[in-house]
Amino acid sequence: MGINWLSIRNVMDMKAVYGGFATELKDLNLWVMNVVPIRSPDTLPIIYERSFGMYHNWCESFSTYPRSYNLLHADHLFSKLKKRCNITSVVAEVGRILRPEGMLIVRDYVETINELESILRSMQREVLTTFSKDKEGFFCVQKSMWRPKVVETMRMPLLRRAFLSLFGDNCLHLYGQAFNFG
Repeated sequence: MGINWLSIRNVMDMKAVYGGFATELKDLNLWVMNVVPIRSPDTLPIIYERSFGMYHNWCESFSTYPRSYNLLHADHLFSKLKKRCNITSVVAEVGRILRPEGMLIVRDYVETINELESILRSMQREVLTTFSKDKEGFFCVQKSMWRPKVVETMRMPLLRRAFLSLFGDNCLHLYGQAFNFG
């Protein structure tokens, strides 16, 4: 998948069942926030034996600073969320808490992955890996440092009006030639 583990510090398992994802990463120099969705079985006491975590309703905003996590992991979370909330809002929340150049790894049903991939591509995310077999699959996307390529410029009449309102006619006569709208 091309993950540089040396650059990963903060990881979130968005649907930690027993904290297995965090257990797999235990030898790396990072920490994992295990999140148990509120409509899942209560497994947080088991997670507390090895790590830490919290309960959360993913149909609502997650209480954290923007751009807090380098890597998010979601195992069959989005297919369950589609039944109760707007999946686009959840993807927008994922974009808010993910750092620039951070990654999202999703394992889910193929139809959910296709829907997520379409939403994430429209948000200028780079799909790094996609794999599916039978009815399940996974994909990895990276939040890019995207910026619009087209720079809008002001038209000269608007610029002339702005100049007039700020400096008046006298300055337009003196300095207008320099700005090529006199």
